[in-house]
Amino acid sequence: MIDLWLKHVRQEGLVVSQSALSAENLVPIKQTAEDTYNFSQNAHDFWSLATHVLGWPKERVLKGHQKPAEAVFRLTEMNVTLEADAALAGSDGEGVRLLVKHLADDTDPDARTSLGQWSGVSEQQAFERHLRESGILQGLLVTDNALRLTYSPSGETPGYLEWPIEGLKTTAGREMLAGLKLLLGRNAIWGSKEARLDSILKRSRESQNIVSTKLADQVLGALYTLLRGFTSEVETDHRLRDVAESDPQQFYEGLLTVLMRLVFVLYAEDRDLMPSSEDEKAKTIYEQGYAVRRLFVDLEADAALYPDTMADRYGAWGRLLGLFQLIYDGAGPSFMHQRRGKLFDPTTFPFLLGQFDEGDEPDVLPVSDKCIHEVLKQLLMLDGERLSYKTLDVEQIGSVYETVMGFTVTRSKGSSIALRSGKGNIPAYIDLEAVLGKARDKRAKYLLDMIDFKATPAQSKLLKPANSIDELLTALDKKIDVRGSPDKRITTAGTIILQPTDERRKTGSHYTPRSLTAPIVKEALEPVLAQLGENPTPDQVLDLKVCDPAMGSGAFLVETCRALGEQLEAAWARHPHLLPDEARTDPQVFARREVAKRCLYGVDKNHMATDLAKLSLWLVTLAKDEDFSFLDHALKTGDSLVGLSFDQLAEFDWLTDGTASGFTQSFRKKVDAARGDRQRIRSAPDNVTFEQQKQRLDEADRDIAEVRLGGDAVIAVFFSEAKAKARRQALDDFQVQFGQEDGQDVARRLQQGLLSGEHPITPFHWDIEFPEVFAGDNPGFDSIVGNPPFAGKNTITNGSRAGFLDWLKVISPGAHGNADLSAHFFRRAFELLREGGTMGLIATNTIGQGDTRESGLRYLLQEKNGEIYNARRRVKWPGEAAVVVSTVHVSKGPPTGVSTLLDGRPVSRISAFVREGDFDDTPAVLETNKGIAFQGSIILGMGFTFDDENAAKGKATTLTEMEELIQKDPRNAERIKPYIGGSEINTDPEHKHHRYVIDFEDFPLRRDPTLKSWEDASDAEQRSMLQKGVVSGNYPEPVASDWPDLLDIVERLVKPERDKQKRDSNRDRWWIYGENRPGLISATISLDEVFVLSRVSPNLAIARVPSNAIFADSCVVFTSTEIVSILSNVHEIWARLLSSSMKDDLRYSPSDCFQNFPAAEYRAQNNYLSSVVARYLEVRSDIMQKTGLGLTGSYNRFHNPLDRKPDIVELRRLHAEMDDAVLRAYGWDDLADLAQDTSENGAAPRFLHRTDEPEFAYQERYHWPAWFRDKVLARLLELNRTRAAEEAKGPRNDKMKPSALQLDQQGTLI
Repeated sequence: MIDLWLKHVRQEGLVVSQSALSAENLVPIKQTAEDTYNFSQNAHDFWSLATHVLGWPKERVLKGHQKPAEAVFRLTEMNVTLEADAALAGSDGEGVRLLVKHLADDTDPDARTSLGQWSGVSEQQAFERHLRESGILQGLLVTDNALRLTYSPSGETPGYLEWPIEGLKTTAGREMLAGLKLLLGRNAIWGSKEARLDSILKRSRESQNIVSTKLADQVLGALYTLLRGFTSEVETDHRLRDVAESDPQQFYEGLLTVLMRLVFVLYAEDRDLMPSSEDEKAKTIYEQGYAVRRLFVDLEADAALYPDTMADRYGAWGRLLGLFQLIYDGAGPSFMHQRRGKLFDPTTFPFLLGQFDEGDEPDVLPVSDKCIHEVLKQLLMLDGERLSYKTLDVEQIGSVYETVMGFTVTRSKGSSIALRSGKGNIPAYIDLEAVLGKARDKRAKYLLDMIDFKATPAQSKLLKPANSIDELLTALDKKIDVRGSPDKRITTAGTIILQPTDERRKTGSHYTPRSLTAPIVKEALEPVLAQLGENPTPDQVLDLKVCDPAMGSGAFLVETCRALGEQLEAAWARHPHLLPDEARTDPQVFARREVAKRCLYGVDKNHMATDLAKLSLWLVTLAKDEDFSFLDHALKTGDSLVGLSFDQLAEFDWLTDGTASGFTQSFRKKVDAARGDRQRIRSAPDNVTFEQQKQRLDEADRDIAEVRLGGDAVIAVFFSEAKAKARRQALDDFQVQFGQEDGQDVARRLQQGLLSGEHPITPFHWDIEFPEVFAGDNPGFDSIVGNPPFAGKNTITNGSRAGFLDWLKVISPGAHGNADLSAHFFRRAFELLREGGTMGLIATNTIGQGDTRESGLRYLLQEKNGEIYNARRRVKWPGEAAVVVSTVHVSKGPPTGVSTLLDGRPVSRISAFVREGDFDDTPAVLETNKGIAFQGSIILGMGFTFDDENAAKGKATTLTEMEELIQKDPRNAERIKPYIGGSEINTDPEHKHHRYVIDFEDFPLRRDPTLKSWEDASDAEQRSMLQKGVVSGNYPEPVASDWPDLLDIVERLVKPERDKQKRDSNRDRWWIYGENRPGLISATISLDEVFVLSRVSPNLAIARVPSNAIFADSCVVFTSTEIVSILSNVHEIWARLLSSSMKDDLRYSPSDCFQNFPAAEYRAQNNYLSSVVARYLEVRSDIMQKTGLGLTGSYNRFHNPLDRKPDIVELRRLHAEMDDAVLRAYGWDDLADLAQDTSENGAAPRFLHRTDEPEFAYQERYHWPAWFRDKVLARLLELNRTRAAEEAKGPRNDKMKPSALQLDQQGTLI
C-alpha cells in the first residue's frame, strides 16, 4: 500500500492525509539497503543528513547572519524570543519554505518547561506558535531521537508527523524513510507545486473537511441503524413502544445521546484522556474491559466467526452502558474521574436503561451485537480505513453532531422508501402508495412538496407512467438512501422511522469551521484587548464577557475559549506571581477552563444545540483528571430575539414609557440575589463539584423565577392576539390579573401556551438571565460573535409563530418587513454590547443590500454611533458547502487600536453598503428620472401568444395559424403585434422577434344592446360598464369582440388559467394583460426605437429595437436615450449595488436601479460622447452580425481573458473609452485618470479573478478593480444626495437637468 509508511510514523493532529497524496499520485520511492546504510552513516548529524539523505542544497539553507526575519519572532506578551536554527529559502524569491529548529540532546519536546515568562509550555508548542505567527506554517523540529515535521496553520489546530531516527536505520524502517524523503526531500521543498510540501499539507487539511463530511453522513447512518436496533425491540415491548409513540422527541434524543456519548469517548480515547490514571494497570483494565475501540475489535472478530448469528448475540449494549455509568460516576483518581452533566446522566433518558416507571430497576435491553457492531463500524471506519479521532478538530466533531440534529420519530403511513432529499441529501421517507395515487404529471411536484426531493428530468419521465411500486422504485433507484432503507428494501406501513423536520430538510447543516471562526474572533477581540492596555492582569482578561446569541453547536465559543485562553496564559506570564498553583501542570487547559467558566456566554432556541455547545466546550477544555466544566449558567436555551429588558419586565409591557410599576423594587432585589449566586459559580475554584455548582444555579433560577414568569406571560399575551389594539387590551387585562391571588396561575397558563404549539417560543430576557453582564456603569457584553441564521420574509413567516414579524417590529423600530432576519440579529447584538464593545458576525451579502441594509447596518451606523471597522464581502465556506458569506465587524463607538479594513485593504470608512464611503442611506428617487424606464407588460397567459414552441405544448397558437387568421380577416393584424422578451434581447444577434402576441389594449370585452345608450349613461355608469367590460350597444370605441377569432383564442387558452387567479381583476378582465404598462405605451407612442435590456441577465447589455413591439415583463425599456450612462461601467456598478441578486446575474428593476441614478451631465461634450457611443454600438453590432452571437455570447467573449481576437480587443478598448468619457462628463477627471492607469496599482479595467476580487458578481469579468468601483460609488451616492436636495428645493434648472443623446425621427443617434 502506498500509504503504509503513514501507519508507522506518529501523527498528532492532521498533517498529511492519504487522499492528499493520492490526488497527485505521489508515491514514495522504494528504499534499498544502500539507502538505509546512507541514512545510518549520516544520522549522527542532522545537517549531514539534510545534505546527503534529503538532498538539501547548502546554498538554500540559511543560518547565522543569513537567517531571514521569519526565523526570529519576539513574543512580547510572554517576554520570550522564539528562534529557529535555520530557514530553507525558496527559489526565485518565493520566500522561506521551512523553518528548522534543533533541540539540545536529551530534550523532551513535549515536556512542560518555562521559556522566559512563558510557563508550562513545551518546546513543541513554542515551535508551533513560532510557525503560526511567522506565517511560514511548516517547520522541522529535530531532537536527538526523532524528526518532527510540524504544521501550524493560522486558525487551525497544529499537528506533527514524527519519524524515529533509530527506526529509520532498520530494514523495517525503509517505508518510513521513503515517506521522509517524499515530504522533506529536495523535490518536496523545491520541486513542482503539486509535489511540494506546502501543497500537500494544504490539500491534507482541505481533504479533512471532506473526511468530516463523510463521517457526518456515516454517523447519521448510525443513528438510523440504532433506531432499527431499538425498534426491533419496540414491536415486542409495549413499554418501549409507548415511549416511542407518546414522546417521540424523548426517544429520538435518547438515541442521539448514545451517538454523542460514543463520539465523545472515541475522541477522548484517541487522545489518551481515558482512563484518568497514567498507571499501566489501570490502562490495561480500561482497554480490556471498557474501551469502545476494543469493543469494536471484539465485535469485528465475532462477525468474522459468527456472521449469521450476530443478530441473536447480545452483550455489547450492556458493555456500553457500563462504560457510560463509569464515566458518569467515576471510579476514583486511580482509574476514572467522574464527569457529570447531562451527556452521561443516566436519569435523563431512563428508557435506555430499561427503566420506564419510577422504581424500575435497570434492565439491559436486548439490543443485538449486530446493531452495535454496525453502529461502531459507521463511527470508526471510513473508506475501508480506521478513522483516527485524534486528527479531528473540536469543530469537526461539532459538524458531525450537528448532522444528526433536526429529526423526529414517527411511523410510516404506507409502504415507504428513504430518498436522499433536501439540502445535504439526508434520508427522508416517502409513502410510495401516496405517490401512485397522485396524478401522473403531479408526482414529481408531490415529492418536492413532501420531502424536498428534486426529481431529475429522467426520473420525472419514469415517474409518470409508473403503475406499481416496483416501477416507482425503478424510477427512483439511484436516489434511494440505504441509510434509511438498507439494501433498498421497502419499509412497511406502521414502521417506526426517523424523518427529518421541514426546517432540517430546507436549511441543511453547516457547522462554522475554524478557518472562519478564528479570524472573526481574533478581529472582534482586538479592539477589546487593546482597551486593556499593554499589560493586562489575569483578572482583567477573565472579566471580559463574550457571547454568541445563536451559538448552534458552539464553534465561535470554542474559538473564543482558545483565544482568551492564550491571552490569560500571556497575562500569567507577565504577572507570574498571579499564576495559580493548579495551572502550573497544564496552563493551557486550566486557562481554557477558567475562560469557559467566567468569560463565555451563549444562547440558542434549540435545547439540543445548547447541549452540543456544552459538549464542544467540554472537548476543548477536557482534562484527564477533572470533571466537565460547569457551563449551565452561561449556555442557555431561548430565543435571542424574543425577550424583555429589565425596564420592560418592571413595567409588564413590551413597550416602555419610563413609568415603572410597583414591582420594580421587588424585581431588582430578586435579580440582585441571582447575580450574587451566579458570581459564586463564576469564581468557584476547580475543586467545587458539578453538583455544588448546579445547586447554586438552581438558587439563582429560583430568585428570578417570578420575574421570568411575568416576562414570559407578557410575551405570550403579545402572541395571543393578531392586532395591536387587541394585544393592548389583553395586556391591560393581564396586568390587572397578575396582581390578584391567582395571577401566577394565569401567567403559567400563558407561559405554557407560548412554550407549546406548532412553533413554540422560549423567551430569553437577557437582563435577568445574565444579570452580571448587565450591571455596573457600562453594562453589556465586551464582544459578540456568531453566525446568526439567514432567513428572508417568507422563510420567517413559514417557520415562525404567527405574529413573529410583528414582534420584530417591536424589537427593531423602523425596520422594514422585508429585511432578512440577520438584520434583527445585528441590531439585537449591538444593543447587548457595552459602550466600546465589538461584534463580529457572519451574514449573506444581503446585509449590505436593500431593506436588510436599511434596517440593519444603516440604522447602527446612522442612529446608534456604530462603526464598521473590518469587513470581508466574499468569504468561501470551506468544504463542500457551496456557500459564500460576508463577515462584518462593528464597534459601539470608535474602535480602539485597529485600522479600518475592507477585504484586507485599509480604507477611510466602511459604509452600510459594505463599501468604502461615507453614505449609508438608500439613494433617493430623482424626479428627472421618472417616466423613462419601465418593466415590460405582464401578459399573464401564454395563450395570448403565437409561438410554435409553446404551441407544441398546447399553451399557444402556431405562427401558421396566425397567418391564416390574418388572411381570413386582415383586421386581425391590427391586434397582433411583435412580442419581444429577454431571450430575444440576449441571444439573437439582431434582436429579432420570433413570437407575436394578441393585444386588446384596455378595450372592453363586448357590447350589449340591452344596456342604456352610451350617450345617455352618466359618467359613473360609463365607468361601471368599462370596469365590468360590457358596454352599451352604441359604444363608439373598439371592443375585444370586434376581433372574434382572436377573442376565441384568448377565451380558450387564457381564460381557464385566469379563472384560477386570486386577484379579482385578473379573473374578471381575462381578455387583457395582467399589467399592460400604459405609461410605457404613452411614452413610446412617438418613438420609432427604444433601448431595452433583459431584466435578469449576467451582463448589463442594452439593445436598440423598434418600439412597435409588446415587450415582455422580462424586459426593461428605456424611453429616453440616456445611453452613455446606461452602457457604462458607472451605471453597471450602481445597478449591481442596488439590485437584488440571483447567483451572479443582475436583476434590474427600474425603481431600484434607474429612478435614483444620478446621470452624468455631459452637455458640453455631447458631440464627443455621441461619437464614442455610436462607434461602440456600431462595432458591437458588427461583431454580433459576423459571429452570429447575441449579447450574452458576445459579452462572454468580452470577459474571457483567453479571447484576444482583434474584434473583441477593440470592443474592450472602446468600452474603456466610453467609460472615460462618462467619468469626465461627471467632472471626475481624477477618477478618469486613475481608470487609464494600467499599472498594478492603477484602476484600468482588467480581468478580475476569484483570488483577488471580493465580489462574486465581478469575478471572471473585465472590469475596474473593487477599490476603484467603491470610489465611483461613493461619488455617485454623494451626487444622488445632492441632486435630491436640490430637487426638494424646487424644479431643477436646465443646467442641472441631465441631457441625453437624442434619436431623430428615423431613430438615428444625433
